[in-house]
Amino acid sequence: AGIGNGLSEEILVDYLRGVVILPRPGDVRAEGWAGIEGIWHDFDDFPPKVGETINAYIGTPVSLASLDIMVRDVIKAYRDSGRPVVDVLLPEQDITPGVVQLVVIEGELSRIRVEGVDAEYEDYLRRQMSIKKGDEIHSRQIQQDLNWLNKSPYRKVDLIYAPGYEFGQTDIILRVVDSNPFWYYVGYENSGTEALGEDRIVAGFNWGDMFGPDQGLSYQLTADMDFSTVAGHSLVYQGALPWRHWLTLLGSYVSVDAEIPVGDGTFVKSGGESSQASLRYAIPLNAPGGQVREVQMGFDYKSSNNNLEFGGADVFDVTTEIFQFMAGYDMSLSDRMGITSLDLRGFYSPGDWTAQNSDEVFDAARAGSTSDYLYASLGVERQQRLPEEWSARLRAQGQVSNGNLQASEQLGAGGYDSVRGFEQRVIRGDEGLFASAEIYTPPVSLGRIMEWENETDELRFLGFFDYANLTNVNRLPD
Repeated sequence: AGIGNGLSEEILVDYLRGVVILPRPGDVRAEGWAGIEGIWHDFDDFPPKVGETINAYIGTPVSLASLDIMVRDVIKAYRDSGRPVVDVLLPEQDITPGVVQLVVIEGELSRIRVEGVDAEYEDYLRRQMSIKKGDEIHSRQIQQDLNWLNKSPYRKVDLIYAPGYEFGQTDIILRVVDSNPFWYYVGYENSGTEALGEDRIVAGFNWGDMFGPDQGLSYQLTADMDFSTVAGHSLVYQGALPWRHWLTLLGSYVSVDAEIPVGDGTFVKSGGESSQASLRYAIPLNAPGGQVREVQMGFDYKSSNNNLEFGGADVFDVTTEIFQFMAGYDMSLSDRMGITSLDLRGFYSPGDWTAQNSDEVFDAARAGSTSDYLYASLGVERQQRLPEEWSARLRAQGQVSNGNLQASEQLGAGGYDSVRGFEQRVIRGDEGLFASAEIYTPPVSLGRIMEWENETDELRFLGFFDYANLTNVNRLPD
């Protein structure tokens, strides 16, 4: 009788006493091993799960069918232990002493091949892989390398394994699809505020490899339609460091010239300025397959004499300066049905660093606020695939604080990115929550309907429900 692939279930040995694990076929003793009890091997790094799998067979009868099942189970145990390229051989041998010899051949890297890019970029991507020729292939290390390569928004890298030139060797093939790292844009938004007008023109560029691979610069101009009320400039540098960390530098400047209502239908023309300089240092963390984890540290400097950008209608007699530290944690988890992401941020300001960073100045700009404060925010999002190419998106953002905050640090709600149907940042609060649920229809290609060649367009419709509830920590007396 036989099972599986037809191998015999006839008992060859009544009792399996031991299993010998060997690295090379030439190490096999055709006459068999005697005096071995349990598992014997000479590997420096032997996965515990493989030992547990083999131990389950110790003391059981041996047949060709059971040996075949054991070999398959051992291969699976190696792969579950992060060894994706492994072969287990059962060579010809004498097993009458009750000892079975298995040859385990773990794939060693022969070379890394890169497809889809030019020679210079190919060499750069190859150098980003931490695994080197002759190293054993571990899936966690490979996944970390792949996550690092895919951090750039300008490329998508897939990895496959292929046989190497020699027995026991494996090639890694990186298949790269890259996009143009330089692009510019011009657009229109109605994302402004009541005090500064709703209409906005935006223009800018992104140059992803301005200073070399993964060393990019972006710029954006935001202004009202006739460039008379608002003019904002932002410049962002983002670069990969040789030790696999990311550095981001941001600078921005906004000038406003608004007519502020003072009652009885009277308006006073007043100007304001805001500036910011920020640093972020990101460290990717080790994570299981399908997960991406990262911690961030940073520092912000902000200076402003108004809250007009944030939905307010005030220009102050004083200029506030903010000096604050931040720490954050990001995580995303991919599964076959979608992606779940989490974004946690904490901010701390020690206060009293300059004359404009004092409790007196802060209270003049926002009653009840102090220059030393602490607040934290948490964002959670789920993108879900649904049957028939429908999809859904759920997200929520919350914030808590130990006191009243300046307008730039408050949580705002209203507008296209929070509660649609209301003015941008129509309300602000030191603490609170906003949430959104969206459902998307299956995509429609107008290009395909019009029979265009090489169409890449996609049109979707969506329905949404938005909610927000914000409050201040210390309310002013009535």
